[in-house]
Amino acid sequence: MRQSKTNEASQPELPDAYVELRVNIDFKSSSEKGIGTVAVTSAGRGEGRTTTAVNLASAYAQSGKRTVLVDADIRNPGIHAVYGDSNTRGLTNVLNGTSELSEALAVSDMRNLSLLYAGPGTAQASDLLSSKEMDDLLLRLKREFDIVVVDAPPVIGHIDSKIVSAKCDGVVFVVQQGKVKRSLAKRSKEELERVKANILGVLMNKDKTVKV
Repeated sequence: MRQSKTNEASQPELPDAYVELRVNIDFKSSSEKGIGTVAVTSAGRGEGRTTTAVNLASAYAQSGKRTVLVDADIRNPGIHAVYGDSNTRGLTNVLNGTSELSEALAVSDMRNLSLLYAGPGTAQASDLLSSKEMDDLLLRLKREFDIVVVDAPPVIGHIDSKIVSAKCDGVVFVVQQGKVKRSLAKRSKEELERVKANILGVLMNKDKTVKV
């Protein structure tokens, strides 16, 4: 595993909303079949989806759970930039067989938090995400970690988000008030439901209201 450049001491205290989100997901997990993989998505870009994924993963790690944060937004990755790292190796390498998972994983300075960046871009993003290799990878991560948080692409624009969301045990849908039209957010939610994604709830990003 590689070491990320993030310094744990420099990380601010998590807003209560993300801790509440984690607690609510845990509550749902105990009442359902169990939630080991959580995708975070939104209707469009710029709604706080990646920020939510990062903070949710951090909330799990701080609670003592072995956590891995996966960047599945292959077309427009952002997790590596949050941690000040390069994107030269990651998810795409594991899926296309050019890297072992152990080589692609990065370890953050936050205890219990590992990172799998998106890796080099490819025109076959949808094919990789819908592959058996992706299914196998998620199953392996569920065995090796307590929780897998996936930063999924936005729903509008590509099928990638629906592919990833359908493969995960649950989905958090992020909406930034005033950023996306209500009709577009509603359509995105309906598209996720159409692929039978298990929508755990909605995070209203403007005031970080958690509705799970």
